[in-house]
Amino acid sequence: MSQRPREPARNRHPTRSLDILGAPTEAELRASPAVEQVRGRPPRPCTDWATRNAAAFRRARRAGALARGAGETVMQDA
Repeated sequence: MSQRPREPARNRHPTRSLDILGAPTEAELRASPAVEQVRGRPPRPCTDWATRNAAAFRRARRAGALARGAGETVMQDA
């Protein structure tokens, strides 16, 4: 009795975990009006936050905080 070889896991699962959800709709890509109501200003792109906080990530990486999971680095408000 011969067994069929198992298929590698990469062929059975989505390549990225969110692939299972599909592509977001236009409405899902827009920020809710509640963001401006709560924050008191229009929402900013994620790239703005990433640019403002990149140095903190670099410092944490050099210090090894991210590898240890310390999460002690204070980042600027989004």
